[in-house]
Amino acid sequence: MTSHPSTNSQPKPSEGATALPRAQAGDEDAFCDLVKPLEARLFRQACILTQDPCLAKELAQETLVAAWKSIQRFDGKCQLFTWLYAIQIRLNRKRIRSLQRKPLVFWGLFQWDRHHPEASAEHQDSHTSTPASRAVESEQHRALRTSIETLSDKHREVVLLRFYASASLGEIAHLTGASLGTVKSRLHYALETLRQQRKKFSHESS
Repeated sequence: MTSHPSTNSQPKPSEGATALPRAQAGDEDAFCDLVKPLEARLFRQACILTQDPCLAKELAQETLVAAWKSIQRFDGKCQLFTWLYAIQIRLNRKRIRSLQRKPLVFWGLFQWDRHHPEASAEHQDSHTSTPASRAVESEQHRALRTSIETLSDKHREVVLLRFYASASLGEIAHLTGASLGTVKSRLHYALETLRQQRKKFSHESS
């Protein structure tokens, strides 16, 4: 006699999968369950954007408030963290404009660990073993952040989404409303600009 699998053995929907529709229906507890695993990573990225833990805490909270107000617009075409981080970037841009200044927003682009995009700057320098090499690394970071400041908002945004949120090109296109070709063009231009600035820094330091 052929046995048939019990219906009880069927995989159950993940907690996140059930929390999202409940959150979009106005369940605040479900929203908290949905974003809680991402809060620490969101705060770390806010620290990188603001360079100030207090401002970072405020920015992370503002991001979650804005996300709660617009959760019904999240369509699942990108990762939830990518969507949250895009909101955070835009809120930070608004903050900068209100202060009429630009931030120091980038750490170690060319040594970025793609397998741990949430890693903060202190984790990226763990391979450095001498004071001299750490000093050179620090100078390189400062030079790179200075270069980032010269990028336009649209070019900075694609770089941040790509390397901090690990967003795919398709996700970036969806979030920014730009075509895939435009995203590729912006990313290529931004990275080429940063590479040229790095070469200039290396030449001047030699």
